[in-house]
Amino acid sequence: MEKQDIHSIWDQAKPAAEYSPAQINTYRKKQYRQVKRSQGFLIIFDIIMKSIIIAALVLLAILSEQKDLQILTLSIAALSLIFLVIVANIHSSYKSINIGNSIMENIKERLLFLEGKFNTFLIFYSLTNFLLVFTGFIYYQIIKYDNIDLVAFLTDPFMYLFPIVAFAISYFSQHQVVKQQITDLTEAMHELEDMDNSKYHSYIINKQKEKQFRNRLIAISLIFFGLVFLVLILLIL
Repeated sequence: MEKQDIHSIWDQAKPAAEYSPAQINTYRKKQYRQVKRSQGFLIIFDIIMKSIIIAALVLLAILSEQKDLQILTLSIAALSLIFLVIVANIHSSYKSINIGNSIMENIKERLLFLEGKFNTFLIFYSLTNFLLVFTGFIYYQIIKYDNIDLVAFLTDPFMYLFPIVAFAISYFSQHQVVKQQITDLTEAMHELEDMDNSKYHSYIINKQKEKQFRNRLIAISLIFFGLVFLVLILLIL
């Protein structure tokens, strides 16, 4: 039904560019590779960031003479390590995806991963931003005041505000990207099943390119406003 609705919309619209079946197939292969690379990059990047956070927390515990601060930082480091192990397991699943000779098989496997474990990964990826900002606040307090009153620090709701905002922005932006990737790959699968109507598929590809451009603008805007918000908070502290 939904596909029929899209067809009816297309009947009233003229695509900005028309692609041959070979070009459509090439575009979809390129799109698949981009999705695969973006997944791999995001997972590896998260593993690196979690490792940096753990190292920073352990270093702080070693250098600090505050017993309560040592307990806090090592506890957060242990929690981060658990998250790291989970993400490493997801990365193993990513690498173990069977890649066949058929682009259709590849897309199906990638969709299963996107809709399953990668959605779980987004939560742990966003938690990295929470931990990064929270750890940054601890370092900021120590650098500025030489020590930290943990009771006051941990009971101050303001100290949780920006980490939560960082988590929300990260999760929302990446979730939107994944939703778009699922939509694009699903449409690609339909196209490969029916390559007869190249004009219709050209219309869909052009629409997808427009959405991708808008999504990039949204992502850049979220990052920009997030950085501005961080600067304002640091100026207030």
